[in-house]
Amino acid sequence: MPEGHNFQKEYCNGKKGQMTIIHSHCVHGSEPNKSKTRFRRALLGGYLKKGAHFNKGNHMKREAIDVYKLKGKHWYE
Repeated sequence: MPEGHNFQKEYCNGKKGQMTIIHSHCVHGSEPNKSKTRFRRALLGGYLKKGAHFNKGNHMKREAIDVYKLKGKHWYE
């Protein structure tokens, strides 16, 4: 965090199996995971303007998905 910040902590306690959606402009974090046998899962998503540069990266297995092509297949009007 920036030195001298005055951000207040806000707790959002999720129950087992719940999902939290966090805006990308929100400063967020979590307390240490104390479990010896479980880890936290995360799914990150983002939107890019069509034709914008997309970097797959080397390790994250990211892939571009054209949501307009999915619309007719998975969503109905």
